[in-house]
Amino acid sequence: MTYLTPQQLADRWGLKPATLADWRVKGQGPRFVKPGRTLKARVRYSLDDIEAWERANQHEHTAGLTH
Repeated sequence: MTYLTPQQLADRWGLKPATLADWRVKGQGPRFVKPGRTLKARVRYSLDDIEAWERANQHEHTAGLTH
């Protein structure tokens, strides 16, 4: 399985890593893993989960979307 770092995912989506960190706190965005049991364990995103999240969040138009 392939995993991306927050920086790699931020680059993929044109975001800042801090945005992904904020999403994690709020329970938004794709699922992530944090191997290890310490607070300093590094976050990783499975490419499968990223692609599933991208598919689930495709839109035909902007009507009804919230900011």
